[in-house]
Amino acid sequence: MTLDANGVAVSMFIDSTDYYVNGQQRTMDTDPVIKDGRTLIQVRFAAEALGCGVEWPPETQEVTITYGLGG
Repeated sequence: MTLDANGVAVSMFIDSTDYYVNGQQRTMDTDPVIKDGRTLIQVRFAAEALGCGVEWPPETQEVTITYGLGG
């Protein structure tokens, strides 16, 4: 699967921890999978690769993704 936004392409592959950001290989700690007919990816790696900041306060267990603050 490939995500494209603002000139950044992020490619991830089922059952592989390797992913690519504009052709540069990177590694994440878990691989995308298909479960019950849906593709599940780690949102942190995808969002940060697209230049977003990602926060996860354990007390609220809510993910906040902010464009332009990460990367």
